[in-house]
Amino acid sequence: MSVTAVIPWNLVSITNKTKQVKVEGSTVGECLENLIEQYPEMKADLFNKDGKLHSDIIVYLNNKTTYPEQLKKPVQDGDELNISVLIGGG
Repeated sequence: MSVTAVIPWNLVSITNKTKQVKVEGSTVGECLENLIEQYPEMKADLFNKDGKLHSDIIVYLNNKTTYPEQLKKPVQDGDELNISVLIGGG
């Protein structure tokens, strides 16, 4: 299935300033794996060494959170994944 992944501002340098990337997969996890196949250097920014999303990464599917299913959440053709990075401060 073809899904559009919206790349966060801090990672567009990896995608040559492309803000939307077409990815394939039947789950959020498969789509992110396909994104990493296209841009391998993005892996360290999205996943920790155990293969889990970094705690500051949130993925939305059609503007709704994927939590608690996250990587197992099914996607459909034409869906949109928004990858967001939480920014802390105070």
